[in-house]
Amino acid sequence: NLLPVIQINDTISVCEGEEAILSASANTPLPLMWSNGEEGEAIFITSPTSQRFGVTATSQLGCVDTASVYLKVTPLAQAAFSVDRSEDIEELTVTFTNLSENVDSYIWKFGDRTTSGQENPTHTYEQIGEYEVELIALSEAGCSDSTTFGTLKERKIQMYTPTAIS
Repeated sequence: NLLPVIQINDTISVCEGEEAILSASANTPLPLMWSNGEEGEAIFITSPTSQRFGVTATSQLGCVDTASVYLKVTPLAQAAFSVDRSEDIEELTVTFTNLSENVDSYIWKFGDRTTSGQENPTHTYEQIGEYEVELIALSEAGCSDSTTFGTLKERKIQMYTPTAIS
């Protein structure tokens, strides 16, 4: 009689709210039994928290093998930012402050075909115009979120400076 042998991944990572497929295989004709009561080589799980799932294979003569997989649930990235225009009214410079949560990397699209991977970039536009700025925030597990700043209107402000005191 062959002893059952289970083959399974050690860890499966998903973003919060995503469905995970947990799968295993064994050298036994009987169905695999999972710790949540489901049977089969693959089960679909949506879990709010990280946890371990066990699986059992049983041979026709009652020999047993067990294994487990860790389902790692990563919190969703939450993209957010604020916009601060330059104090220098002669420049078309904008400072972006990243307010994102659960994020490890960033992709900024400034609406003028330029991008940045900095956390809190400062960008100078080459010309007056209207730009839609987008921040794409990525977590360590690849969970992403994005947000845009509607329309950013960049214009130079002309100041009148008197030449005499009146």
